[in-house]
Order: sequence, then C-alpha cells, then structure tokens
Amino acid sequence: MRRLGRVFLTTSAVLVLLVNLIMILLYGKQFYACSESFVVENFCGGPGVASPYLPILLLNLVVIGTIILCWLAVHYYVKTHR
Repeated sequence: MRRLGRVFLTTSAVLVLLVNLIMILLYGKQFYACSESFVVENFCGGPGVASPYLPILLLNLVVIGTIILCWLAVHYYVKTHR
C-alpha cells in the first residue's frame, strides 16, 4: 500500500507540473503583456474583466480535485479487495 501511495503521489505531482507547464506555454505571452503594460486594462483584468490567471487557477483546482478523487477510489478499492 505504501508503494502504491508513493507511485500515485509521484504520478500526480508530475501530472500537475505538466499541466502547469502547458498552461504557462499557452498563456505566457498574456502574462508577460499584463506585467509589462498598464495600457491594456481590459485585456489584463481591469474592472469587470476576469483575471488572466483564472484559467490556470481553475485548471489546477480541477486537476487537484481529480487527483484526490482518484486517490480515494484507489484507497477504497485496495481496502475492500484485500
């Protein structure tokens, strides 16, 4: 069970890192533009506009939630099938 836990957590950490890398590659120019310029207020999350960081934060929450649910499913399966 400990080995399974370590493998699962390592795989989960790699998955989160890959998702973050992909999101940074997709949205990197947008973050750079927002940090370098104050002219594009609407593009960078001005009044009434969603933050440019929102997609990455939401995707991280979804990935972490999925990992937790998968861990609970694996834990339940291992516990009931001994």
